[in-house]
Amino acid sequence: VGIAATLDGNPRYVELEPYKGSMAIVAEAARNLVAIGAEPLAVTNNLNYGDPETELVYYQLYYTIEGMRAASLALNTPVTGGNVSLYNTHGDSAIIPSPVIGMVGRTQQLQQAMTPAFKTPGSRVVLGGRFTPTLGGSEYQARRAGKVYGTPPSIVLKDEVALQRWVLNDVVRSGKALSVDDVSLGGV
Repeated sequence: VGIAATLDGNPRYVELEPYKGSMAIVAEAARNLVAIGAEPLAVTNNLNYGDPETELVYYQLYYTIEGMRAASLALNTPVTGGNVSLYNTHGDSAIIPSPVIGMVGRTQQLQQAMTPAFKTPGSRVVLGGRFTPTLGGSEYQARRAGKVYGTPPSIVLKDEVALQRWVLNDVVRSGKALSVDDVSLGGV
């Protein structure tokens, strides 16, 4: 038995859509654990925001918490604690909302932990889950356009739960894959 841990955050997604963006961060953290063969167990958070007395920051904070709650309930990963840092500004402007999710998980077979690196030339690549084409909040968009706009990828929680169970049990633990990695900020 082993313990795995990960940290995740994507301020661009949360800036665009706090509810969906924070769900995506929790799902991404769980995917990181599942990809190595660990069952996600619990969440902690660090929420970094501007002045919550302003309407925009209050909105961002409220919907971030609601999105984290929804994803944590669906993934059965209770939020066991966290830290909140408010009134963060840069000059006269609030920082962009910057939640960070920490998640821990448990592996059944530590020596069978999966890694993301390709192992054998010519191996097939399988992409699991639904694909919703969007560049909203992506690394590519931020670097290429120099600004953040659009819609971040959508998370359908029941599909996310099913995909993660399939990857953990039928792909990683079954030994059917040589390597596993999740699609995240950089894309495929």
